[in-house]
Amino acid sequence: MPAVPTFPMLVGGRLRRAGAGRGLPVHDAGGTLVGHATTASPADVADAVAAARAALPGWSGASAHERGRVLHDVAELLDQSVDRLAAAGADPADARAAADRWLWYAGWTDKIDGLLGSAHPVAGPYASWSAPRPVGVVGVLAPASLLGLVDALAAVLAAGATAVVVAPPGAALAGLAELLAAGELPAGAANLLVGDVAELAPALGGAGVDGLDPGETPFDLGGTSFDLGETSFDAARGVRVPGPGDPGLARLRAWTAVTTVWHPVGR
Repeated sequence: MPAVPTFPMLVGGRLRRAGAGRGLPVHDAGGTLVGHATTASPADVADAVAAARAALPGWSGASAHERGRVLHDVAELLDQSVDRLAAAGADPADARAAADRWLWYAGWTDKIDGLLGSAHPVAGPYASWSAPRPVGVVGVLAPASLLGLVDALAAVLAAGATAVVVAPPGAALAGLAELLAAGELPAGAANLLVGDVAELAPALGGAGVDGLDPGETPFDLGGTSFDLGETSFDAARGVRVPGPGDPGLARLRAWTAVTTVWHPVGR
């Protein structure tokens, strides 16, 4: 029997294989074994959130043009890797759609300020304006779909935030960590973990993320349908949860906080 690959996770720009024998077989749609997925532990989640926090100043502080250029590079890598992702078990049509969707989000980086920001008329010798700023580190509970993951992750990155993605094991996501590691994303800007979402989701809150995209996971901030831990998410921390639906400005808006500046004119 030929050897099958082990698909790693991505933490802090490094490909990582979890210890303690944590790993699950990955099968394609026809049931053929295509590899083994490295599965994460809560400790891996904590490491990923720390890496995303460390990467936040550099990524959020980069120019909109630079963020767009880097995301465009990832879109090209996705487009060039459709066959490789398909060989790992992903649906080719889903992989192509994911590349197109990533490119779509890459085009938003230099438009967010103009659409979400504004200048305010002021009666007096002052100038006042509002501008969107990234919300911080965002946890993403991704579906087992490459397109669904891209919808969530690319929106976070386009808004200037950093991400920790937790996804269930599946052929659609196999090999994605290597692809992201090969791109120009700064280390820690995007972290990709695979594992039991019910086990790992509470760890996201415990590690101090600033936002959460629950994806298709049954979710309730009160913890009645999906318990994320008593201290995980609360309104006082300003956690934002985008609504479900097609990609669009709502996802980008969810990961920004609008700040308003007043400044004396002529000074």
